[in-house]
Amino acid sequence: MSVPPPPPRRRRLLRLGLLGGGGLLGLVLVVRSPWFSDWVARLAEGAASELLGEDVVIGGLRLEPGRRRLVVQGLVISHPSAVPDENGQAIVVAEQVAVDLGLRGWQPIARRITVDRPVVHLHLDEDGLREFRNIRKGPDTGEAPKAPAQAFPWDELWIRGGRFRLSKGDLVVDVNEIGLSPEGQEGRHRLEVGSLRVKVRDWTQEAQRVTASGIRFTPRGLEVQGLALDMPVARLSGGAAMAFGGPIHGALVVEARLPELTGLVPEHLRLEGLAGLTLQVDGSVGAPELTGDLRLTDTAIFRMREDGEVLLVALQGVDTGLHLKDGELKLLGLRSDWAGGHVEGLATLDLPSGGFSFELNGEDVSLGQIFVQTGVSSAPWVDLRLDTEIHAGGSLRPFFIAGSADVAARRLRVAGGDVERSPLLLDIKKLSAMLEMRIKDQRMFIAARQVDTGRSTLTAVADLDLSPRRHMDLDLDIGSVDLAELRPLADLDLVGRMSGAGKVSGPFEALGLSAMVAVQDFGLLGYAVADTVRSPLLAPNLRVLAFSDLDALLGETPWRGRAVVDLGATPTGLDMQLLVRDGRLSTWWPSRARCRGWRPRWTPRCRWAGRWTPWMARCTWGSRTSTSSASASMRAAAWR
Repeated sequence: MSVPPPPPRRRRLLRLGLLGGGGLLGLVLVVRSPWFSDWVARLAEGAASELLGEDVVIGGLRLEPGRRRLVVQGLVISHPSAVPDENGQAIVVAEQVAVDLGLRGWQPIARRITVDRPVVHLHLDEDGLREFRNIRKGPDTGEAPKAPAQAFPWDELWIRGGRFRLSKGDLVVDVNEIGLSPEGQEGRHRLEVGSLRVKVRDWTQEAQRVTASGIRFTPRGLEVQGLALDMPVARLSGGAAMAFGGPIHGALVVEARLPELTGLVPEHLRLEGLAGLTLQVDGSVGAPELTGDLRLTDTAIFRMREDGEVLLVALQGVDTGLHLKDGELKLLGLRSDWAGGHVEGLATLDLPSGGFSFELNGEDVSLGQIFVQTGVSSAPWVDLRLDTEIHAGGSLRPFFIAGSADVAARRLRVAGGDVERSPLLLDIKKLSAMLEMRIKDQRMFIAARQVDTGRSTLTAVADLDLSPRRHMDLDLDIGSVDLAELRPLADLDLVGRMSGAGKVSGPFEALGLSAMVAVQDFGLLGYAVADTVRSPLLAPNLRVLAFSDLDALLGETPWRGRAVVDLGATPTGLDMQLLVRDGRLSTWWPSRARCRGWRPRWTPRCRWAGRWTPWMARCTWGSRTSTSSASASMRAAAWR
């Protein structure tokens, strides 16, 4: 018995089923075939190249229809080479990229992209990012540039085990163990980094953990809402948003530890202290504009030498606003409590050339503390409180400073040793000066063209060697000095007007004086000593004053002698020898004790030795009149 054939309708359905199944099987086979994978890879390369504006190469491609997934095996994005038929420098190399496909309405999109172990290398040039500059327009077709899309065609981006490098001149930033995952809504992501390494020449800093939240990136730009970075040199937090090829906006807070910056400054310098910085970032990636406030706390700069380190400058605290644009850094409203006083000013630094200029106004600043806080002397022999206005400029490469200053000072104190611990030689109430200064090659030159106390004037030119030699040469031109201002000077009670020239020289801690001085109407200890007197003056350690050849005239009596004053002794010591070859006794003798008609000439030879209190005098002399002559000797002790 034969089986009846199926009805025609069922036969047609069977044929369609077999054809559909065969077609589906054939489609699966075609989709999984190397030929189809290669064809789709070439299409994807072209689309990605147009989107990114860079060369894209896909090693292999696998489609998994059941999972609606596309897997790329081996992805290389490179910067086009300027030489035809040569491969450009690699920008991105990824081991695998998996794309989970879906629909947004009727538009196909990537629901999720997972990138395994990508390696990214970008370069930042003077005019901006070298790579992805053509991301807006794609290949050059001669048509008008296309506006960038509002968003990338994916919902989620995952990165696992990535590495990133950014290079700019001597700066290299390496980021390892990068993990990126979705965070919340609106297409934002969270970044976690296992380690971040920053290197500038021989200086290296590394952070073990970096996080950034609220990241949103589109073909138009990048936004980071919460960045947290902790390195030995600094702690950074804040956020920023930038448009590719367009503006950048951000706010950052930086807390820096200055000792960790030592490798970035010249090798002979060392830094101490803390810096706090708040920044507002504007402008563009290639030409950023920074505005903010900087605070330095307990800051010090040391110069390293073979015999140790020397303090260059110490600052208790500095506050300033700053502005950086087009390579020019300005410090605005600089304020500091320094050297016992207050300093305000502004400064400008041209970063490409290293040239700078500054203006400073100081109030009630201590010169002695400046010497201490700039390493000139740990126990200065001079101090004064000064108000000053300084205008100067120079260069960092090579380093030099030149400028001028107006100074109004109070309480000039000079001692033979540490001015805070030694007896004062001078205590002058006030003075003013106009200064010119220059610093170059560890040398400081200061010229005081007009020093005026109101009753005295002089000029001084100082050459300070700040190298390990630590030596000073100070040339003095004494125009006119009222000796009554030179007090206390061991209570010598000097009067007269002095002129001359001299030099103070020697190591900072062992200065000496040599000079030639002349005095009119000279008085000492309340006595008139000379109408005029000249003598060389030597003070090898500024403690002992040696007048080696006194040449004087008092009234009609010329006299010569020498004197040594020991200002370091307590009480002050005096050794004085006096010779009058042909003098009139009336010059020295009080008028009320003169005898009528007796005007004897005398030739005393005297020596005073000992302390001011008491002092000893021994004299021998001869005298004569027109009718007689006499000789005698005297030894006397006197107490004041």
